[in-house]
Amino acid sequence: MKRPATPEFPFPRPPCSEAERTAGRLFAKGLGEAGVVPREQELRAPTSPLWLHLVAALLRLVAAGLVIGGFPTKAAPVALVALVVGLPGSSPGRTRLLSKIPGLGGTTVNVIGQIPGRGEPGLPPLVVCCHLDSHPTGGRALSRPAGIAALASGAGLLVLTIVAGTLGTDVNRAAGALFATLALASIAQLSAREGSRKSAGGGSEALVALLRLAALAAKRPPSRDLWLLATGAATSGSAGMSDFLVRHRDLARTAWVLELDGIGSGELVAVPASTRFPRRRAHPAFVRALAGAAMDCGDPLDLETRGRTHGDARTALAAGLPAATLTSRPGDARDTDAVQRAARIAHVLSRTIL
Repeated sequence: MKRPATPEFPFPRPPCSEAERTAGRLFAKGLGEAGVVPREQELRAPTSPLWLHLVAALLRLVAAGLVIGGFPTKAAPVALVALVVGLPGSSPGRTRLLSKIPGLGGTTVNVIGQIPGRGEPGLPPLVVCCHLDSHPTGGRALSRPAGIAALASGAGLLVLTIVAGTLGTDVNRAAGALFATLALASIAQLSAREGSRKSAGGGSEALVALLRLAALAAKRPPSRDLWLLATGAATSGSAGMSDFLVRHRDLARTAWVLELDGIGSGELVAVPASTRFPRRRAHPAFVRALAGAAMDCGDPLDLETRGRTHGDARTALAAGLPAATLTSRPGDARDTDAVQRAARIAHVLSRTIL
């Protein structure tokens, strides 16, 4: 079978943008050329992973202003909401709520292809995914130090609103001014990151690898059901994967999830969704199958234990599914064969019977 032509995906592709939708249409066309019938499912998502933290910073600024103005009682519920909204980590509930706010949410799409397995019944289905969008943050809204600082600021402000009645007016105003300054600094930092033209992660290599996998699976069908998933707004709280798992509850109980992300920029490695993988929350059969698939390809694939704070694999893990990511090791020389290697490993994994 002749390999389908590789589409020229636009870049960058912000969440819920026309460029992201164009990438989705090109990916769907590529699936069709590989012999896989594509389906598109629309969903609402935040247009940036930074909106959640920006809203939290604005709420902290309002609460601090109320404290300065002498209204700590009214500031307390605002500070509490700011603390909850700004909690670290992605939350499907917060993501869905934010996507409904005019100006902060938009429409995106998941593109899905399914190839039925021809092996023994009862094998866990395999979902191989990558994201359609890109963002300067690469999906990580705040660095660890900035996230800790924002959380500490929110907690400190809430404590101030509670104890303000026991403090003098001058102390309340000084403390309120301090927290207002911190909130303004957070707003400035988030605005600068949102305005950056540099886009981290989300290149086209993973999308191309997924299309290569479709061509391989069409030629040699998988033993287990194989789902090819390009998620929309993945950098915005993994909105696409969350929506996919809600709509496909049968998969949300049994599937294995393999994410392709950031491949091609270095040596290909398997990075788990948990920082303690494979000692904790790792499915032994999935780990063996992934390592075995790489060995069957003659590929020296390393399993690394560095944590990933975001990504579709992590969202799948939070839903209780075995999940890992094929990505590139930072700092290595560019791996020009990583796209084909990732496709081969995923294909062999789909044909593995354990």
